[in-house]
Parts: sequence; C-alpha cells; structure tokens
Amino acid sequence: MSTGCVKQELPEGWDGRGCPVSFGLQLEYKIDIDGENVAPEEMGDIRIFVFDSETGILYDIIELTDDQITTGRIPADLPPGKYDFVAWGFSDDDMAAGGFDDNAVVGRTTLDDFRVTLKTEGPNAEGYYTPQDADFGNLFYASNQGYEVTGSEDQTVSLTFVRNSHMLLVRVSGVQYIPTPETRADEGGVLRIYVTGRDGSFMYDDAIDPASRVLYYEPEAHHLPKMDSVYSDVKVLRLDKNYHTGTNKMELVVGEGEKDFELRIDVLEWISRMTDPDSGELLYPTQADISREKEFLIHLEFKPDTVNGGVVVTVNDWVIGYYRPSEIIPWIPVED
Repeated sequence: MSTGCVKQELPEGWDGRGCPVSFGLQLEYKIDIDGENVAPEEMGDIRIFVFDSETGILYDIIELTDDQITTGRIPADLPPGKYDFVAWGFSDDDMAAGGFDDNAVVGRTTLDDFRVTLKTEGPNAEGYYTPQDADFGNLFYASNQGYEVTGSEDQTVSLTFVRNSHMLLVRVSGVQYIPTPETRADEGGVLRIYVTGRDGSFMYDDAIDPASRVLYYEPEAHHLPKMDSVYSDVKVLRLDKNYHTGTNKMELVVGEGEKDFELRIDVLEWISRMTDPDSGELLYPTQADISREKEFLIHLEFKPDTVNGGVVVTVNDWVIGYYRPSEIIPWIPVED
C-alpha cells in the first residue's frame, strides 16, 4: 500500500508529490545577541506587517492570538513571492491601549512610509510633546526582510524580537545640599526629574524617524522640605547609540522650581562610558548590549562641599563620573 501523495498537475501550495506544503512564522523572544529570553507572557499584542519586497506596498497585517504568542508558531497563507516581514510587539493586550499607533493601510502604505508611533499630546510651553500615558507599554521589534516564499516546499520565517524601551530608576540623594536655599526657605521648593529626547516614532528597520518630535517624559515632581532622597521611575523609549547627535540626545534633567537650578545629564553618554574595572572593557559597546537592559539604576548624589563636591553619578551601582559645581547652572553655594 502506498502512502505517498499522487503526482499530478497541481496548483500553488502543493509539492511535486501532490502533498500540501506549509508556510509559517516562527517567533523567538530574545533581547540580545547572547540569546537571553523574553518570556512570551511579556507580549500582550504582536502584529506582523507583511510587505511585498518588489513593490514595497503593505500586503497583509497578521494579528496574533494569545495561543499563537505562547507557542510562537503562526501558519500563514502567502502566494509565492519575496516579502519583508516587520513585526512589533507590545506588552499590553492591545497596541492602542499601550499607548502606540501605526499608519498601516493594506494595499496603500509603503515600507518607507510605515511608522509605529508613541501617542502624544502637546506641545507644552517649551515645545515638548508628552506621552499620553507616562507608563506606556513596553515595545519590541523584529524583522526578516527579503524572504522568498516558494510555494513548493515547507518554509518557516524566523522573527527574533529585541527590546525597544527602558525604565530609568532615578535616585537623587543629598537633596539637602541642592543649591537653592532661597527657594527652600519658603518650603515651596519642588524637585523635577524628567527626560527629554527626540524619539517616539520608529521606521520599518527599527531606526528612529528623524522627524520625530522632542518628547518630554516627566512622571512626577517631589517637594523638597524634610527629604534627603527622592526616587522617580521614568519610562523611556530606546536609548539609541546610532541616533545620539546634536539635538537628538536623550537627557535626564534634575531641576528645581522655574529653573532655579538645573542639571542636564547625557544619559547615553554616561552609559557608553561604563567599563569593567578588571578588564577595562566597555560594558555596553553595542546597541544590542544596551537594548538587552530592561532597567538602568541612575543615582545622583549631591555633595555638601561645593569646592570638592558637586554631583557623583552612578549607573547600575558603578560610579562613572562627576559633575563639578561649575557644570551645574546656576550653582548657588549652600551653607551647612
């Protein structure tokens, strides 16, 4: 008895033996080049945008079910041709609920025009745009471009996700030495901790759109009296080494009142300087090294001595540098 398939004139999607062929997508949830895993539970919504490589036009949008996210295997029905697969993952159950949007229209949107964007409101008086939700969802990206679907053999497209958002866990200690005594005297001093950066919109290749607005991430302000330390968690989009020039820098700002004093910290510059004390090698030499980090603990310690003090900067428990009093504008000496 023969169990093989019968050879005959067959439509696309069947092989030469008369057997149906399968085509599918296989997802891997990883966030760095060393293969560290992201649990499927971190993904609440995954959308795969399929573009025709020849025309550059969006052919289909595949929205995954919960079971497909868990198993990582998605059957797909695509005719033979060459495709660009661009996938975005969101930690919330729905992309929009997580604070994101896209401009995708099947049959119209091109690969070059495609964007995934953080929803914002504004601008404020300083021209900054603010995320609609300060605690927006985590963002993940994957792609496989120029993949040729033959229709005559079993095929699987692999998509590996990388992280596109971080949490900055900011601690400011030595608050009693912050140099604004006249503001503190009336017990009305407020410490503002926020981050600015020109990002928020991503293109098909995960690059930041050069036309992105300058975003202003400010979760909360802290009243200064009777406090030695304050803590603030600031969620930001990707710290991008390749997009870190001129006005594109992402800066952590610690300030009081209406700019009574202000300290601006180039976050990525400090992280990029971090070295292993034993080997002297950089801890984050590539973008993949930075992307794998879910959180960065940033500690700013104000010192009482304005001559030898200033501010000590620590990232992930590594002391990486200092700001001298002259670098904090304006610096008003504090009397103990």
